[in-house]
Amino acid sequence: MSKETQDRIERILAEHDAAKHSAEREHARSTLGQAQTNIASLQRFLGQAAEGVAWLWRLIGRPVTLFLLRALRFLFGWYLRLWGRLVTVTNQYGDRVFSYKRAGVMVLVTVIGLFMASVLAQLAWDAGWYAYNGRWEQVYLRSPQELQGHAGEDVHAVRGCEHSPGCTELDAVYYRVRFKLFNVLWSLWTHGSMFYPDLVAAAVPTETSYCRAHTYGIRKRFLTRHLNWHPDLLSVQCVPLERAPASQ
Repeated sequence: MSKETQDRIERILAEHDAAKHSAEREHARSTLGQAQTNIASLQRFLGQAAEGVAWLWRLIGRPVTLFLLRALRFLFGWYLRLWGRLVTVTNQYGDRVFSYKRAGVMVLVTVIGLFMASVLAQLAWDAGWYAYNGRWEQVYLRSPQELQGHAGEDVHAVRGCEHSPGCTELDAVYYRVRFKLFNVLWSLWTHGSMFYPDLVAAAVPTETSYCRAHTYGIRKRFLTRHLNWHPDLLSVQCVPLERAPASQ
């Protein structure tokens, strides 16, 4: 092949590559090209996100689900065996027959047992939080308020500041005073009297006061804000700000 022919072939190939690159660039700049690019990016993102979810499922979701299913299967199987044993009686022929009376009692006992289990679970939850962060703390409180959205439950809100009489949202504190089994047991053990939320809230003056408060519970602002979980106020001793110690 002569040098002239080889140069012509290389020139034709270079012109072809340049034309192809120009066409691809124009296509990428066009509305259709941008749409194709965005769709490809979205598909890649969804694929990668699906792979991440699948990894989490294999690592955490599947083992936890299997454990819960096995636990429920065991408990339900145990309950069915207990039900079959307790709701039947032996008739005069020695056969086991169904007893409506026993079945009714079993249903009633089951409902009461589930209720008591929920109460004990709440007690264990509160006791765990009290063991973790129950303490006396010095805070500035004011304006107790009974929450109307909890009719018949005697729930009060107490707000204030953690380090100074005036504060921002970063220093604000917000407690709930409410009737709980743990709060009652704590009051009986500590004071020898019942726990009355309205009396605890009444100990906080309407004006800003320097208070010594016994509290426990969830204190993370994200949880208290979005899940409406607030620390509990068990007891409080307040002094109006003008009579508070000068060093505070």
